[in-house]
Amino acid sequence: MSGHEKDTLYIVGNGFDLAHGILSKYKHFCCWLNLNGYEDYADSLQKMFPNLDKRIDCLWSNFESALESYDLHELYNQYIPFPQNNSQEEWDNNIVIGTKNVKTIIDNIPILLKKWAEEIRVNVSPFLMHLSPESKYLSFNYTLTLEKIYHIPESHICHIHEKVKGDSKLIVGNDLQISTNNLPANSDEEEKSQVLFVKALNGLAKPKQHQIDKYHSFFASLSNINNIVVIGHSLAPVDLRYFGEVKQSVKKNTKWYFSMYTHDDIDRVMHFVKPALLQQNYIDNFELFNLKN
Repeated sequence: MSGHEKDTLYIVGNGFDLAHGILSKYKHFCCWLNLNGYEDYADSLQKMFPNLDKRIDCLWSNFESALESYDLHELYNQYIPFPQNNSQEEWDNNIVIGTKNVKTIIDNIPILLKKWAEEIRVNVSPFLMHLSPESKYLSFNYTLTLEKIYHIPESHICHIHEKVKGDSKLIVGNDLQISTNNLPANSDEEEKSQVLFVKALNGLAKPKQHQIDKYHSFFASLSNINNIVVIGHSLAPVDLRYFGEVKQSVKKNTKWYFSMYTHDDIDRVMHFVKPALLQQNYIDNFELFNLKN
């Protein structure tokens, strides 16, 4: 990218931080929960979203996909106990309490993520020596690696999911919004509960258009970009709306460079550049580079 600093956009995901040795995997968040008095919360997350994957190399995209895996019947059984006297007043009270508990778990996801992210150590050495303060950066990370390690000015960085510094709520979630109509309830009480559960769970959907509108000036500034370097991003479907916005903001002949670390990364890139995924034209001007080197 030498000589092209001003017309280059870097898009960085969690793999960027991992390449620096920063402990920012989902498993590190789980460890932090268990070491800081949130064991019950970690257990509640696992019960609410049974597809949560605690494998060593679990991607954050896997975590976000798992947030779509809830079972409304199971949530009802977990959080709405059968009242002792089977009165309507008890039912209504149990539904209010159960829904509040579910909403508390959901609302605490970004809060605890921010507490954890604030404690992540980023006092590491630069890994990619060519990063320039004149380039632009779209970061999907909460950390301040670009600012602290590479001294990139804040004005050149868009933290599309917000960052640890500041008062903004961190953006984390899935791509799912479901209707409260025709829910799979087996009783009137369960239907009442499921409607409230769904309204709370729909809050996990990423407000992508809101974030794009919020950072409109950043996307508008990409009209002269000739090169896009994607480092350590999983290219998961939940984030494709942002990439589509980038593609519509840059020149048609802009060249894309995708990092790869494992063979799975190659598969993800080849799937990503297919026509349907970025709304308009597919990406045919691209290269892959090995992040290990």
